[in-house]
Amino acid sequence: MKSEKFIANLRQISKDKAGRIVIWGLLEHARIHQSVFDSNASLMAFREGERNFGLWLEDCLTKVNPNLIYEIAKEINDDNCLLYTSPSPRDYAASR
Repeated sequence: MKSEKFIANLRQISKDKAGRIVIWGLLEHARIHQSVFDSNASLMAFREGERNFGLWLEDCLTKVNPNLIYEIAKEINDDNCLLYTSPSPRDYAASR
């Protein structure tokens, strides 16, 4: 069946970090976690179409692994997280 092959291919893509980054980019582009509301009805309908695609993709990803979206989100967040830590007194003493 076509959808089973698609899910199998999605499973394979999700094993690769570059594949997960592309998946996340598609989900972000689809605005599934943003409001599609706009005073311009045509724009709002267009955004709802994008969102509908994203919800479909999200459903497919859930079939691959129910936690996959959360795992990808954590990985993306961890990669983008810039932590600032000030030197500890021990670090300062060691540098002298």
